[in-house]
Amino acid sequence: MAISADRTMTLSETNPRLKDLKGPGLLWVGSKIKKRDLLSWPTFLSWYDTEMLPAMVGLKGIRSAMRSTARDQSEEWPTLCIFVMDDLSYLHTPEVDEGMPGKSKFLPGGGQYMDLADFDCRFYNILSSYEPAGETTMGMLPDRTLPPSRAASADVGEGPLAAADSHAEKTRCLLIVTWDFRAEVAQEEFDEFYYKAHNPMMTKFGGFLRSTRYKLDHGWWSSGDGAELPCPDWLQICEFSTLDIDKEAILEQNATQSEKLLEIISKTIFTIEVYTVDKMFGDKTMFHGWGRGEGRCVRTR
Repeated sequence: MAISADRTMTLSETNPRLKDLKGPGLLWVGSKIKKRDLLSWPTFLSWYDTEMLPAMVGLKGIRSAMRSTARDQSEEWPTLCIFVMDDLSYLHTPEVDEGMPGKSKFLPGGGQYMDLADFDCRFYNILSSYEPAGETTMGMLPDRTLPPSRAASADVGEGPLAAADSHAEKTRCLLIVTWDFRAEVAQEEFDEFYYKAHNPMMTKFGGFLRSTRYKLDHGWWSSGDGAELPCPDWLQICEFSTLDIDKEAILEQNATQSEKLLEIISKTIFTIEVYTVDKMFGDKTMFHGWGRGEGRCVRTR
């Protein structure tokens, strides 16, 4: 395919391996400015909110998007955008190739955003969703028909990120947990801890709404010509209705659960980060009630 000089190469064009992506999941995009002499922080966020994110949710295969900011700005990726998709294979369709904005009227230096900022793109498949009712759902994502006007954005105060119910509490903050195993851990052993101990424990913290768990499919790094950065295989996103999240207290609570839990934690390498939700686009849902009615349901209490 010939690439126009007026647009940036798409993900599937820069890395053919991405053509194997499939199934419901997230496009996780961490970003940071690399040419601070040309691009300011307010301009970068304005580009996201007025051009890139509305364009992405304007595509029929991307039903929801959000932009968040790391509470600790020393994090490697101070800005995190999440795109919710019923099928990741949509990313390598002609519609995405044609709909992705290239040069931007908002950005300096010719408007090529990949020349001005660095992006870490990760593609995660969803495994399960947990909510305070004590239910873990796993299965196929139900069909959802998006409303015609899907590109409208909303500030946090205008609606919840992950709730089709208008009475649901608003997601204001995300606790992002990533991990890899550094020693042999049976999958069944870890799942027993995760679903029956860890998830119910999270409900003890004020403002907890729900969590979703994901497995890495692939990664893509803009500054590495599409190379894959070492990134965690596992991801959990916990949604909170409050900005007052004490991650140290959460870590301490996990560590005091049991000796068995300490043994499992000792076999993992993990990170825990807090992001404030700034903007939401599309239908503002993130696998709320995922799998109900079509997959199997595991009661955790």
